[in-house]
Amino acid sequence: MGLKLIDTNQLWPDGLIPYEINATDFPVGSANRTTVENAIAHVNENTHVHLTPRVASDISWISFTDHPTDGRCGGSTGRVDGENNIRCDLDGGFTMGNIVHEILHELGIHHEQLREDRDSFVTIQWDKITEGDCDQFQRKIEGDRLEVCEEAYDPSIHTLITEDVGAYDYGSIMHYGRTFFLKSTETGETLTPTNPPTAVIGQRNALSPGDIATLNDMYQTDAIYVRDNLTDDGQEPLAGGGLSRSPDIIHVVDEIVDPQATLSTPASMASDTLSETVEEGQTNFVYVRLQKNGTLTDDAEVDLYWADPSTLPTPSVWLANKIDDTKTATVAPGDVQIVGPFLFTDVPTTGHYCFVAIVHSRKNPRPELSASTTSLDFINLVRNKSNVAWKNFDVEDNVPGGESDMDFAVNAFKNTSNDNVLEFDLTELPKKVFAQIRILKRLASSATLKNLELDRETKLYAYYNVGKLKRKASLKNITLESRENTTVRLHLEFPESIKDGVYDIDVKQLKGKTEFGRVTRRINIGDFPFIANVHSRELHIANCPWVPKMAHRNKKPYRDLQTGLRQGYDGCHTCLLEHDHG
Repeated sequence: MGLKLIDTNQLWPDGLIPYEINATDFPVGSANRTTVENAIAHVNENTHVHLTPRVASDISWISFTDHPTDGRCGGSTGRVDGENNIRCDLDGGFTMGNIVHEILHELGIHHEQLREDRDSFVTIQWDKITEGDCDQFQRKIEGDRLEVCEEAYDPSIHTLITEDVGAYDYGSIMHYGRTFFLKSTETGETLTPTNPPTAVIGQRNALSPGDIATLNDMYQTDAIYVRDNLTDDGQEPLAGGGLSRSPDIIHVVDEIVDPQATLSTPASMASDTLSETVEEGQTNFVYVRLQKNGTLTDDAEVDLYWADPSTLPTPSVWLANKIDDTKTATVAPGDVQIVGPFLFTDVPTTGHYCFVAIVHSRKNPRPELSASTTSLDFINLVRNKSNVAWKNFDVEDNVPGGESDMDFAVNAFKNTSNDNVLEFDLTELPKKVFAQIRILKRLASSATLKNLELDRETKLYAYYNVGKLKRKASLKNITLESRENTTVRLHLEFPESIKDGVYDIDVKQLKGKTEFGRVTRRINIGDFPFIANVHSRELHIANCPWVPKMAHRNKKPYRDLQTGLRQGYDGCHTCLLEHDHG
């Protein structure tokens, strides 16, 4: 894949590379400056490193200047304190690919044909190399000598001790071409591939997959991050776990007195169930938890957005719903920093909401959201960016014999598509739980159904019962219109015999076999101190004599009195007379 320097002192801390473009050589708005900016963007968009404009406190930086020479671009390999100059002859050799090549040198990557294993892949025609340039073909390993070249052996070359990374890469942007440094008096090649002889070498168009892998081997995602799930360690892309269950977006109905102390304990860090139901009619408080990898302290700006629950919350449905102002924080490596509270006011209705947090820092800037025009774009945004997190998970308390309705939106991007899948995973629920799906008839009409039986239809909707033997069901090949935004309901009825416990249910949206999003609900079945009647709007102590007379479907449990009262219930005249405003 590549040839990297192994002395970490020659690398850039946290993969953060300050730069400056000489304004005289490259005037703002000029085509030449755009070429440099495109090279920088190409590296930033494809690797873990980030080139960022230089500030006064930077002790090392890359400068880009014009240097009329012989049609080449040049620089050094690896970082040194102070200026690290990339110079290009604007009259020759000045292309985006050549600049990318030089940037990789500055980041600590050497020429591919200098790898220790290169003799198994190329033959060097030493006698055809231009005088004074044999060192361009000398392997950068200790003890390697130029026995064929006329020049004297230069021991300074061996201060750059390197290590092969992965397999040899003919397609690397760091590989020389067949005629590089060929004497003007010679014909033929200086560098000939052998395995196979037809290999194409010397491209200067773009980073190869091997180039990207080499850089990402050298530089981890050492930046401020917000987790996608409890196993997320901030590396890009996300290694595993769900995309829509961030434990670091925490919403509560009462402001936390000391959020830094409360939300940064080991127990808190290990939990993704700290949030409470969002309530209308009052201010809700949302906190975002940040961490930092690497060695440098960095500043962060945090933006928070909300949307209705959805299996795929496209940016179009939440970008207009920003919560509060942008918040800032300074995060040191290894620390946990709590940002907020964000004040969530004007809540449409009490219930579950989806939240998206976006973190901007110098190493990991805010992504360009307008570039997310497809489902894959959005999922890559969340999976491949450690500074974007999505929370679409809620917890509902319920009782034996109770019922639950889970409403969620099914969204689509601009183009119509017919390869969408909705998958319902109810495997944690006992077989006696009745489950029914309500979906628009036009969405179900073209779908292939699995473990679903039609119960009834209305003018708009079809109702399907989920089979009890297998607790997974799906609708495949659903046709979604451009910018689709429609609601699906999962209705559950719990038997009186259900055991107290925790039951997670998932609804996933897929394209083929690729998951693009999900909504997760955790059902807590148990005994609670207060029971509300959703029909009469009365709140009771659990042992009130009126509670056994309620229909089970009307029971709504509460862990505390104030939450029930705050959500509009009136105290029972028998057991909570002091709260009966009847």
